[in-house]
Amino acid sequence: MQNIIRKMTGLALGLSLLSGAVSADWALDNEQSKLYYASTKKDTISEINSFKTLSGSISDTGTATVNIDLNSVDTKVEIRDQRMGKYFFETDKFSTATATVELGDEGIKPGTHDVTVKLGLHGVEQEVAAKVLVMEEENKVTVLTVAPVVINSTDFNLDDGIEMLKKLAQLPSINKAVPVTFLLTFAKE
Repeated sequence: MQNIIRKMTGLALGLSLLSGAVSADWALDNEQSKLYYASTKKDTISEINSFKTLSGSISDTGTATVNIDLNSVDTKVEIRDQRMGKYFFETDKFSTATATVELGDEGIKPGTHDVTVKLGLHGVEQEVAAKVLVMEEENKVTVLTVAPVVINSTDFNLDDGIEMLKKLAQLPSINKAVPVTFLLTFAKE
Protein backbone atom coordinates (compact mmCIF):
# COMPACT_ATOMS: atom_id res chain seq x y z
CA MET A 1 0.00 0.00 0.00
CA GLN A 2 2.81 2.39 0.90
CA ASN A 3 4.43 1.62 -2.47
CA ILE A 4 1.21 2.56 -4.29
CA ILE A 5 0.96 5.84 -2.35
CA ARG A 6 4.58 6.68 -3.25
CA LYS A 7 3.89 5.97 -6.92
CA MET A 8 0.70 8.05 -6.90
CA THR A 9 2.52 10.93 -5.17
CA GLY A 10 5.31 10.72 -7.74
CA LEU A 11 2.79 10.69 -10.58
CA ALA A 12 0.94 13.70 -9.16
CA LEU A 13 4.21 15.59 -8.73
CA GLY A 14 5.25 14.75 -12.29
CA LEU A 15 1.94 15.89 -13.72
CA SER A 16 2.07 19.13 -11.76
CA LEU A 17 5.54 19.83 -13.12
CA LEU A 18 4.41 19.16 -16.67
CA SER A 19 1.30 21.27 -16.49
CA GLY A 20 3.48 24.06 -15.10
CA ALA A 21 5.56 24.07 -18.27
CA VAL A 22 3.32 26.70 -19.81
CA SER A 23 3.46 28.89 -16.70
CA ALA A 24 7.28 29.01 -16.51
CA ASP A 25 10.00 29.55 -19.05
CA TRP A 26 12.20 26.67 -20.08
CA ALA A 27 15.56 27.02 -21.85
CA LEU A 28 17.16 24.58 -24.27
CA ASP A 29 20.31 22.99 -22.85
CA ASN A 30 22.73 22.93 -25.81
CA GLU A 31 25.11 20.53 -24.05
CA GLN A 32 22.32 17.96 -23.60
CA SER A 33 20.70 18.49 -27.01
CA LYS A 34 21.59 17.05 -30.43
CA LEU A 35 20.29 17.43 -33.98
CA TYR A 36 21.50 14.99 -36.65
CA TYR A 37 20.83 14.57 -40.35
CA ALA A 38 21.93 11.94 -42.85
CA SER A 39 23.14 12.95 -46.29
CA THR A 40 23.58 10.56 -49.20
CA LYS A 41 25.89 11.10 -52.15
CA LYS A 42 26.71 8.92 -55.15
CA ASP A 43 23.42 7.07 -54.46
CA THR A 44 24.95 4.77 -51.83
CA ILE A 45 27.32 6.73 -49.56
CA SER A 46 25.51 8.05 -46.50
CA GLU A 47 27.03 10.17 -43.75
CA ILE A 48 25.70 11.38 -40.40
CA ASN A 49 26.17 15.09 -39.75
CA SER A 50 25.08 17.41 -36.95
CA PHE A 51 24.91 20.98 -35.71
CA LYS A 52 27.02 22.06 -32.74
CA THR A 53 24.97 25.07 -31.64
CA LEU A 54 21.27 24.94 -30.78
CA SER A 55 19.30 27.38 -28.66
CA GLY A 56 15.68 27.72 -27.79
CA SER A 57 12.97 27.92 -25.19
CA ILE A 58 9.45 27.06 -24.19
CA SER A 59 7.64 30.28 -23.30
CA ASP A 60 5.00 30.77 -20.65
CA THR A 61 2.46 31.05 -23.48
CA GLY A 62 3.24 27.51 -24.67
CA THR A 63 5.41 28.24 -27.71
CA ALA A 64 8.41 25.95 -28.10
CA THR A 65 11.18 27.35 -30.29
CA VAL A 66 14.48 25.82 -31.38
CA ASN A 67 17.08 27.88 -33.25
CA ILE A 68 19.74 26.07 -35.26
CA ASP A 69 22.97 27.95 -35.96
CA LEU A 70 23.62 26.83 -39.54
CA ASN A 71 27.25 28.00 -39.28
CA SER A 72 27.74 25.27 -36.68
CA VAL A 73 27.18 22.45 -39.20
CA ASP A 74 29.54 19.58 -38.41
CA THR A 75 30.26 17.09 -41.19
CA LYS A 76 33.68 16.15 -39.72
CA VAL A 77 35.34 17.68 -42.83
CA GLU A 78 36.26 21.38 -42.51
CA ILE A 79 36.09 22.27 -46.21
CA ARG A 80 32.70 20.55 -46.49
CA ASP A 81 31.44 22.51 -43.45
CA GLN A 82 32.54 25.74 -45.14
CA ARG A 83 30.89 24.79 -48.43
CA MET A 84 27.68 23.77 -46.69
CA GLY A 85 27.52 27.17 -45.01
CA LYS A 86 28.48 29.25 -48.04
CA TYR A 87 26.75 27.43 -50.91
CA PHE A 88 24.00 25.26 -49.43
CA PHE A 89 22.61 27.18 -46.44
CA GLU A 90 23.89 30.56 -47.71
CA THR A 91 24.60 31.62 -44.14
CA ASP A 92 25.60 35.12 -45.21
CA LYS A 93 21.84 35.63 -45.80
CA PHE A 94 20.22 32.84 -43.73
CA SER A 95 22.36 32.04 -40.69
CA THR A 96 19.64 30.38 -38.61
CA ALA A 97 16.90 27.80 -39.08
CA THR A 98 14.00 28.02 -36.64
CA ALA A 99 11.55 25.31 -35.59
CA THR A 100 8.42 26.32 -33.69
CA VAL A 101 5.66 24.22 -32.10
CA GLU A 102 2.56 25.63 -30.42
CA LEU A 103 1.89 23.52 -27.32
CA GLY A 104 -1.34 25.25 -26.34
CA ASP A 105 -2.80 25.43 -22.85
CA GLU A 106 -2.12 21.77 -22.15
CA GLY A 107 1.63 22.24 -21.88
CA ILE A 108 4.01 19.33 -22.13
CA LYS A 109 2.73 15.82 -21.49
CA PRO A 110 4.90 12.70 -21.33
CA GLY A 111 4.39 10.14 -24.05
CA THR A 112 4.39 9.90 -27.82
CA HIS A 113 2.85 12.75 -29.81
CA ASP A 114 2.28 13.73 -33.43
CA VAL A 115 3.18 17.41 -33.73
CA THR A 116 3.23 19.99 -36.48
CA VAL A 117 6.49 21.91 -36.62
CA LYS A 118 6.77 25.26 -38.40
CA LEU A 119 10.25 25.14 -39.90
CA GLY A 120 11.85 28.34 -41.15
CA LEU A 121 14.84 27.51 -43.36
CA HIS A 122 16.52 29.47 -46.16
CA GLY A 123 13.85 32.18 -46.10
CA VAL A 124 10.99 29.68 -46.47
CA GLU A 125 8.54 28.54 -43.78
CA GLN A 126 6.88 25.13 -44.12
CA GLU A 127 4.88 22.89 -41.81
CA VAL A 128 6.54 19.55 -41.14
CA ALA A 129 4.98 16.57 -39.35
CA ALA A 130 6.98 14.93 -36.57
CA LYS A 131 6.39 12.03 -34.19
CA VAL A 132 8.11 12.74 -30.88
CA LEU A 133 8.54 11.18 -27.46
CA VAL A 134 8.35 13.55 -24.48
CA MET A 135 9.99 12.53 -21.21
CA GLU A 136 10.06 14.48 -17.96
CA GLU A 137 12.20 14.32 -14.85
CA GLU A 138 12.35 16.92 -12.09
CA ASN A 139 13.13 20.26 -13.80
CA LYS A 140 13.95 18.83 -17.23
CA VAL A 141 11.91 17.92 -20.27
CA THR A 142 13.45 15.86 -23.08
CA VAL A 143 11.90 15.62 -26.54
CA LEU A 144 13.21 13.17 -29.13
CA THR A 145 12.15 11.90 -32.50
CA VAL A 146 10.45 8.52 -32.59
CA ALA A 147 10.89 8.40 -36.37
CA PRO A 148 13.14 10.54 -38.57
CA VAL A 149 11.64 13.74 -39.96
CA VAL A 150 12.31 13.91 -43.71
CA ILE A 151 13.21 17.36 -45.04
CA ASN A 152 13.23 17.86 -48.81
CA SER A 153 15.60 20.51 -50.18
CA THR A 154 13.12 21.51 -52.90
CA ASP A 155 10.59 22.62 -50.26
CA PHE A 156 13.09 25.18 -48.93
CA ASN A 157 14.62 26.45 -52.20
CA LEU A 158 17.91 24.65 -51.51
CA ASP A 159 18.29 22.80 -54.83
CA ASP A 160 20.70 25.37 -56.29
CA GLY A 161 22.94 24.78 -53.29
CA ILE A 162 22.87 21.03 -53.91
CA GLU A 163 23.85 21.60 -57.54
CA MET A 164 26.77 23.80 -56.46
CA LEU A 165 27.96 21.20 -53.92
CA LYS A 166 27.76 18.49 -56.59
CA LYS A 167 29.84 20.62 -58.94
CA LEU A 168 32.48 21.56 -56.34
CA ALA A 169 32.89 17.99 -55.07
CA GLN A 170 32.50 16.46 -58.56
CA LEU A 171 29.66 14.23 -57.41
CA PRO A 172 27.10 12.59 -59.71
CA SER A 173 24.36 12.90 -57.08
CA ILE A 174 23.37 14.23 -53.67
CA ASN A 175 20.01 13.11 -52.33
CA LYS A 176 17.47 15.93 -51.90
CA ALA A 177 15.52 14.14 -49.14
CA VAL A 178 17.30 14.22 -45.79
CA PRO A 179 16.19 12.36 -42.64
CA VAL A 180 16.59 14.43 -39.47
CA THR A 181 16.57 13.22 -35.86
CA PHE A 182 16.90 15.18 -32.65
CA LEU A 183 17.14 14.95 -28.89
CA LEU A 184 16.26 18.24 -27.20
CA THR A 185 16.52 18.88 -23.47
CA PHE A 186 14.84 21.88 -21.88
CA ALA A 187 15.63 22.97 -18.32
CA LYS A 188 13.30 25.04 -16.17
CA GLU A 189 14.66 28.54 -15.61
